[in-house]
Amino acid sequence: MSQGATWTRRDPRTELPPGTASVEFAWQGPDATPLRGDVVSVSATGVAFALEDDVVIEAGAMLTPAIVRFHGSVVRGDLSVRFTRPAASGRGIEFGCLFYPASLVDSARWMLVVEQSPDSGRDPSPQLLLRCSNCHSTVWICDAERPKHACPECRQEYDFEKPMSASGLEDLHLRARGMALELEIDLPSAVSMLLGTLTLAEVRDILDEAPPAEPLAAAPGERRQRHYDRAFQPAIDAGTLTEVQASQRGSRESYAMRLVARHRIRLDAAYDVADGRKSLLSLLRRRGASQPIVTHYRRPSNRARLLIAVAFAGVALLAGVFLVRLFDEEVNHPALGPQSQQGGSALRPATAPSPSTKISALPVDAYARVQQNEHGEVLSVEATDPGNVLVAFCKSQGPAGGLDPVDVVPTDPPSDQARLGVLRNLAGEPDYQVVVIRRDPQTRRWFLRNAGDPEAGISMFPAPERLVQTARDRL
Repeated sequence: MSQGATWTRRDPRTELPPGTASVEFAWQGPDATPLRGDVVSVSATGVAFALEDDVVIEAGAMLTPAIVRFHGSVVRGDLSVRFTRPAASGRGIEFGCLFYPASLVDSARWMLVVEQSPDSGRDPSPQLLLRCSNCHSTVWICDAERPKHACPECRQEYDFEKPMSASGLEDLHLRARGMALELEIDLPSAVSMLLGTLTLAEVRDILDEAPPAEPLAAAPGERRQRHYDRAFQPAIDAGTLTEVQASQRGSRESYAMRLVARHRIRLDAAYDVADGRKSLLSLLRRRGASQPIVTHYRRPSNRARLLIAVAFAGVALLAGVFLVRLFDEEVNHPALGPQSQQGGSALRPATAPSPSTKISALPVDAYARVQQNEHGEVLSVEATDPGNVLVAFCKSQGPAGGLDPVDVVPTDPPSDQARLGVLRNLAGEPDYQVVVIRRDPQTRRWFLRNAGDPEAGISMFPAPERLVQTARDRL
């Protein structure tokens, strides 16, 4: 294959010497034995760590709650696994993750980790990252009293019209965190989407960018037929694009025109990106600043803020349970080494968490995708977690719908691809009903829809007596 474009990361990655930092998390839920790994590298939005034992954690898994320790500083948050590969040391597995700090204070502490600055012992000022819409670098909002902030790379200026208070930044952080987890994007990009400076399509264009993959070899005597725009043939022959990529991009002309419209690049440069000869990110990084960008952020209503605070308290409670268990392991079971702790729980199937412990108190569109017909009837719900699917389904009915989410439980017999969502029907009979929440094996997302007729409403069934009794016992 000939030499193609130079592919770069969006955020600089800092390699850390062994033993500099560690990450701890409760794999398979807060009741599991905590696992510990050595941090290999960090960036503004992610962390890579290694586990010596071959623990089975697939890409797409959520590791929550998680703690990163660096020279006495403790940063709390959640991890979303993006890739796994053999560790450079030859022992164990390296996991690359997006990192979502739990709070603004944790976000500020994470900045100290990325910059490898010593911890002064005091909580740093609230900090938040946004993604520059001009060059896609990260911009720290480190002074809530300043209405203007500039990108350190391209000097693009962002004007908040008026200074944002610490509580306003906290609201923005929590809403962006929920959006980022649901859409599986990094936190700064979600912040910029909420501020109206980036669209999801622009974010996806950069995230989906990758070096040309080696084509799969066909079996002897087999001829692989792929349908793609023949305008891509010169790029395929030159080795800068694969047939699979050409097929995914559709029409070469349309693909290039979309890049021009979204990213304000020249048409000839868009063709180079379409053909894999240039990186879209490298083109954006060469741009200078344009006119100052005025950002807009509408804070939730008082009721929504209360719900967000309740959700944040639930996350903090989970983190507290995890820390207590971790302390108990270290104090009462000192003989257990890292390897003995990592065995046993890593291969257990995950159980669905209760909806009350998720981000469900946020606006529905922050954590789920809901489709309704012209009459307001819910046709489908999709989210990364079955608990969020259930809560979004109930909330989307509106106050008049009278549906109250109760729990998400395994099917009988258990299945990795399906869960039962238990809900209480406050306006009808029977009182307790269930919906079947399924998992798409391709996207790994959970969904709820009428399998027999996608245009029909979602079917609810009477809950089994055992689930009804369990639900009533909780009241």
